[in-house]
Amino acid sequence: MNESTDPDGGKAGAFFALWGRTAHRFAWAIAILAIVSAVAAGIYAARTVKINSDTADMLSAELDFRRLNIELRKTFPRQARDLAVVIDAETPERAERAAAYMKEEIARRPDLFRSAFHPQGEPFFRRNGLLLLPLADLEETADRILAAQPFLGTVWQDRSIRGLADMLSLAVERRLEEGEGSGLKGLADAMDRIGAVVLAEAGKAPGALSWMSLMFGPGDDRRSGRRQVLLVEIALAFDRFRPGKQAIGAVREIAAAMPAGLREGVSVRLTGRPALRHDELQSVRAGMELAGALSFTLVVLLLLLCFRSIRLSIAALLTLVIGLVWTAAFAAATVRVLNLISVAFAVLFIGLCVDFGIHYGLRWCEAARRGLDRGAANALAASSVGPGLALAALAAGIGFLAFLPTDFLGLAELGFIAGAGMAIGFFATMTLLPAFIAVLDARPDGPGGGGRGFSETVAHLIEGRARSVVVAAGAVLVAAAAVSPLVRFDFDPLRLKDPESESVRTVMELAANGDGDAYALVHLAASLEAADAAAARLRTVPEVESARTLSSFVPKDQDDKLDIVEEVAELVGPAFAADRAPPPTEAETVEALQGLKEKLDALAASGRGEEARAAGRLADALARPIDADPSPERLAGLSDRLLRNLPVAVGRLREALSAERVDFGAIPAALRDRWVAADGRAKVEIHARAPIHEDRDALRRFVETVRSEVPQAAGPPITVLEAGNTVVAAFLQATATAILAIALLLAVTLRSLRSVVIGFLPLVLAASIAMAAMVATGLSFNHANVIVLPLLFGLGVANGIHLLARERREGAASPAIRSSTPRAVLFSALTTAASFASLGISHHPGTASMGVLLTVALVSLLACSLTVLPGLMLTWPIRDS
Repeated sequence: MNESTDPDGGKAGAFFALWGRTAHRFAWAIAILAIVSAVAAGIYAARTVKINSDTADMLSAELDFRRLNIELRKTFPRQARDLAVVIDAETPERAERAAAYMKEEIARRPDLFRSAFHPQGEPFFRRNGLLLLPLADLEETADRILAAQPFLGTVWQDRSIRGLADMLSLAVERRLEEGEGSGLKGLADAMDRIGAVVLAEAGKAPGALSWMSLMFGPGDDRRSGRRQVLLVEIALAFDRFRPGKQAIGAVREIAAAMPAGLREGVSVRLTGRPALRHDELQSVRAGMELAGALSFTLVVLLLLLCFRSIRLSIAALLTLVIGLVWTAAFAAATVRVLNLISVAFAVLFIGLCVDFGIHYGLRWCEAARRGLDRGAANALAASSVGPGLALAALAAGIGFLAFLPTDFLGLAELGFIAGAGMAIGFFATMTLLPAFIAVLDARPDGPGGGGRGFSETVAHLIEGRARSVVVAAGAVLVAAAAVSPLVRFDFDPLRLKDPESESVRTVMELAANGDGDAYALVHLAASLEAADAAAARLRTVPEVESARTLSSFVPKDQDDKLDIVEEVAELVGPAFAADRAPPPTEAETVEALQGLKEKLDALAASGRGEEARAAGRLADALARPIDADPSPERLAGLSDRLLRNLPVAVGRLREALSAERVDFGAIPAALRDRWVAADGRAKVEIHARAPIHEDRDALRRFVETVRSEVPQAAGPPITVLEAGNTVVAAFLQATATAILAIALLLAVTLRSLRSVVIGFLPLVLAASIAMAAMVATGLSFNHANVIVLPLLFGLGVANGIHLLARERREGAASPAIRSSTPRAVLFSALTTAASFASLGISHHPGTASMGVLLTVALVSLLACSLTVLPGLMLTWPIRDS
């Protein structure tokens, strides 16, 4: 047979030979038209394509749990626009001042913000905070205040270091006289706090004594006031494509411009839906840009190594880039809005469509080395690989499109774009690559371009050991299949976000501390009465920690609590009404400090546990200002640090002790509107007792028990659970669809049971090995990487198609294994794996996990394609089929 005139001998081969000759003949026209159209397509795509960062939109809105979430969002739209500004400080006083500053400055920007709700700063909570405490906690707080009353009165009347020293001296004397029964609580903590401020003053470090912590107890960050949260509603229509970018930038600018006196020891972090989306979009964009650049660089290097021809490599790269731009324009015209998964289409296109160029280019090199001119070599390459590439593109497209009929819109969108990209890439390869080969006057410059050196190595290793390879592969398949069912699924949307981003770290910290609503369920009731009834039922459920409604802000047991508050107010009030003492002289201040140190030394020598040790530490700290030169300036600075926050704390105490009976009319509108909608519907916010953000079994139990009481509940825990079920169902459906469709495709096109079986067995083995590797490394399936297995069958069958097609052309397995085809399989797999591996460096966990799993799967596939597939071809010869 003369390959230059009759490359294939069939109608398909003749068609593709004509295609290759035509592309060669009109090379310049095709090249110019392709470049011009690519420029236009690139401009159109850049101006049109947007990105939707809402992970919820990756699932069908027709799903029941999605409809409930959408209804809840429509009823309380503010929550979708709320930017949570989390302010942490060393002391409650500093945190309050920073929060007040932030709120005031935010209010100056009505163009960006509708409102700033500061719950802890609301007069309602300041005045009624004690009434909202559980009765037991209120009693403990009251005991603490009453025990400190004599000492607070002393320092309030003499607001100086002398007054503070006299207060502590009185407390230490009582402890020495009365022992553990003195009624003093938190004395050791108070001494340590004062000592820390004294030491900070000596070292010129920032720090001021928190009197609010001393009065009300340390508590956790939120309860103590060291953490303040502002809920800032974005004024502009919420843009899911650039979620809160301007507002987030403005809040950061306000925080950065905070005066130095307020900024010291204060951190301002942002979270909430706008911040989470913004950070995720930034993470995905940065990851895609880096992955794209790295992918392209690796592909360039591998093409140079594969072809050993600069001109042929440039021709392949031009074809790849133009095909990518055309695909981007197709996405802009059909989809327009990409999601956080479908943005990966570019890297997938690079990794997959470069395979077409490698197979074509190596076959062209092989023909050119036989002495054929470029036109004849193009005709031979096109007729030789064209049918196989068409079948491979179709199979890969099936792997992508398998998600199209599922409810998982995120991967369906990616599959639609990438599936179309396979057709575009095939067309570009068969049309543009021959044209660019002619225009660039490409030639197989380096030795070995035909690839027989590598192929001879493969043949040498497999021939004579084919049966042993097949038996070993069978054993590996059995072992891998045995552990594959242990692979885990993790569909928590928060785990798909960059864990190092500020918004994710903050929301996870809030969830771990029991704050925020990231893992809360919400039931939307017809009225507040219905919401209260549902909450009452839910509070009896063991898995529920709390169920709150608007009524939760009307304190329970008000009669008992008001009696306690009034008693404390009567006893404490006179202490704050006395006249102030005149300021001390320097000598009186030093004398008071020396007297305090003597009493502290006595308590330290008593050996009374932690209080004795704390007294010793404070005595050592006081030795510095006493023994050193106690200049008026130094004493004034120390006095400011120790007493600066006293008036604020006393003001808060007075406000809290002025509480009166609370009814619904006292609840501020800003709070009421967050719990009861304009149409009267009210929400119940339900929190789990167990740490469900860490324990999926606990999350499932929580969701199931809550749903047994309120079936229409919505919220993140249900989204995690139901989204997981939806994605798993989509995964199984897509995998089955891909396998059946590709098997049918092979059966129809190859018309050989042997070819179908041999083409599929390496894929099954590679998939089993990949899942076993996931079990061994702890890698889980998630929303992003579940596409891997359906895609593996779509991509992997291409290797079988190329080798089996070459076997049919050569008439036997051995010549096919010794041809350039194994080298093409090697480099196509390497370029694809290198491209996908670049996704693994993304900061976005979803994108990174897709890259890692794809790389693992492709490496497994490559090993099976170059060992098991040739072994099967040799063990089951073509004449036996």
